[in-house]
Amino acid sequence: METNWIETEIAKGLQGLLCLSLDRQPALELIEGTLAMWCKVVTNGRIFDERRDPPRFRAAFLTLAGRRTWPVPQDFIEALPSNVTPIHKPKLLDDERTKKARLVAFDEIRKTLGIKKPEGDDAA
Repeated sequence: METNWIETEIAKGLQGLLCLSLDRQPALELIEGTLAMWCKVVTNGRIFDERRDPPRFRAAFLTLAGRRTWPVPQDFIEALPSNVTPIHKPKLLDDERTKKARLVAFDEIRKTLGIKKPEGDDAA
């Protein structure tokens, strides 16, 4: 699996965090090893999609940048926004013709089943 884009995104995110001088930040000479370990932990047992996930990585690092202490890879994983896009079904609004047709159909069903029309039901 090609993960160069993942390493690039994590490197950019860690660079941004370095600029903040967060508490418990690793020493600069350890950043290369920190990057390598983050890449291993983040990709371990997970599949990411280069077309979908870079914005999620950036959003996670933005979230982590609001903290006072240097994060661990698990903090990053927990900060990743969901990759599930909710489906928004448009609300269907019935026009008058559809409402009348539905009432006629209900009347036919009532007649077929021998159910009397409720009193006060003069909508049809």
